[in-house]
Amino acid sequence: MILGTTIAIAAGLNPYVTALIVAALAGLASRVQVTGPLASVDPTMWRTAIAFAAILAGIDLTVGKLRHRFLTMRLASFGFAVVTGGGGAVIGIGDVGDPLVVAAAGAFVAASTSVAVTLVARASMASRTWLRLGHIPVMMMATVVAAVAVPLTLAFGWPGTVLAGVVATVYTAAAARSRFAPKPPAPNT
Repeated sequence: MILGTTIAIAAGLNPYVTALIVAALAGLASRVQVTGPLASVDPTMWRTAIAFAAILAGIDLTVGKLRHRFLTMRLASFGFAVVTGGGGAVIGIGDVGDPLVVAAAGAFVAASTSVAVTLVARASMASRTWLRLGHIPVMMMATVVAAVAVPLTLAFGWPGTVLAGVVATVYTAAAARSRFAPKPPAPNT
């Protein structure tokens, strides 16, 4: 249950890196016990999934940080987060519960985390605090936490979920704060 929750939150933070990490751990390591219909997946398919996720992660880490492509890439990322969160939750939870309910819950957690990250990153685009880097520190922090949360959960149990949950909570609070905060006056030009 802990691993499924971590995968869903991490997918909301960065679905491409999460898919890469989960596919690599499920396909190349014996640490992730894949059950159900995914247990019969050929190792070649896992390698294909790893390559596909790595290509998407590379595109996201480059093109996704460009200011004029940010919202388009986040929309694509949202769709992939829903799929990764649902599928990852099923892989992480295994045979516990109905797979459709688990997938729906994982997709919901991933989608809500992705929306919070997008809102915080969008609000930070106009920020002068980060020297005009805007959304890049927000997105890079999300990527780093997505990359470390799943292996940390596999190695030590709950700390990965706590880490991902804290980041998701901070993003949600910052998103709510940025949505309801008074808007600064327009600069004089």
